[in-house]
Amino acid sequence: GWGGGGGGASAPPAQAGGRQLVEVSHGPPVESLEEVFERYAPSGEMDGKTFAKVAKDGGMIQDKFVTLGEMDLIFSQIKARGKHKIGFDQFKQGLEKVSQRNGFQYALFFLRLTQNGGPKWHVAA
Repeated sequence: GWGGGGGGASAPPAQAGGRQLVEVSHGPPVESLEEVFERYAPSGEMDGKTFAKVAKDGGMIQDKFVTLGEMDLIFSQIKARGKHKIGFDQFKQGLEKVSQRNGFQYALFFLRLTQNGGPKWHVAA
């Protein structure tokens, strides 16, 4: 006999929303990428270091989706010739490039960034 223990019901898939995000964030979650950009670049312009920080704060560096070197490379591709900073449109373009390059969902990156709220300042306890 096969024992036919029933057991055919599969467990429901784990809810992705159940994970707790723990970070020292600079403010509540934001609704849009514009708000993310404004928090990181209040002047309306963002430099390469800050662009990389966005990916770092979004967990993309730790999770090996992208390296700091790749972020630098992408930044150099999106900034205007002779400029050292980017505006919002270029910022958006840059995030799309990061997503395409590494084959993860742009929506996931967006979600992480907006949940994150803004720059993380790690305070020494």
